[in-house]
Amino acid sequence: MGMRYGTPIIRLNLTDAENQAMRRTVAGFEYLWRIEGVRYAGVSLNQFGLENYYTTDPRLELFAVSVKHWTPTGARLWTGQHVDLREGRKQYASRTVIEALEQFKRRRVNQIRILSKQLERAQFELRLCEPDTLNLTPL
Repeated sequence: MGMRYGTPIIRLNLTDAENQAMRRTVAGFEYLWRIEGVRYAGVSLNQFGLENYYTTDPRLELFAVSVKHWTPTGARLWTGQHVDLREGRKQYASRTVIEALEQFKRRRVNQIRILSKQLERAQFELRLCEPDTLNLTPL
């Protein structure tokens, strides 16, 4: 994504996260907001010099995405990506932090729906590998 590290959202305190993120931005630019669920990998050395790998607990982070210019349907980002801000459209980023949180929720609900269907399909295909206990042959 190229957004580096975001601002952690602690206990869904969106106002503090937005203020913190704004302190990390450049004055004079306009921004859209994106919330991501993140978890980072790390490594530490123990007393014997051996590496211990770990991942952090999952958390939400707020990202400020800078706008290059506004278009009739949304905004063009400095990355060249166009963000469609019309109602009901899939949005990469949102005008407000609250809208960004709603978009994140919507993305996760859709992800759960898709993954549930994939799991159902995989379980069904696995059952096809089992012997037929009723001695039925395929049609």
